[in-house]
Order: sequence, then C-alpha cells, then structure tokens
Amino acid sequence: MDYMVRSREGAVEVDIPDPGAGRAALIDTIEQCCGGACDCPTDEVVKVAQVSVDPEADGLHLTLEPRNGEQLNIVEIDRAVRWSIDLQE
Repeated sequence: MDYMVRSREGAVEVDIPDPGAGRAALIDTIEQCCGGACDCPTDEVVKVAQVSVDPEADGLHLTLEPRNGEQLNIVEIDRAVRWSIDLQE
C-alpha cells in the first residue's frame, strides 16, 4: 500500500491514497498506537496528542499533532504507519 508521511507546521501528515476496505481498521490501529495501546515498534507515537482524519480527502488523510512541548520524529512516525499498514495487509 502506497503512503506518504511529511512534516507540516509542527504536525505530521499521513496520506494513504488507496486504503481499501481496511480504512476504518487502519484509522483505529493508528489511533490505538497513539494511545499507547499496541505493540508498535516505536514509542514516538505516545508524543501524539491528537489524530485528525480529514473526511473530505480522497483516500485517507491524517494529521498527527504533538503534545505540548514535543516534536514528532518523522522517521519514527513513518515506522509506526508502516507497521499499522502491514497489520492490515
């Protein structure tokens, strides 16, 4: 599954053009990771304060906003997203 992770204005954005039928499960997995309730390979996700899903976007567009005083490492967030996607495939 193709995807893109990028930094934008202090947050990290994730675009998955074609999440397929597992869209809801993928959102749920990423939200669980950010809540610390998964076996994600990185602890970076616990720095996420909020995950926003753009309902208007084609595919799946997520914005991960860091907790106050935190900065998200895009490489580690990418690892978490890849892990979440691999669970759905």
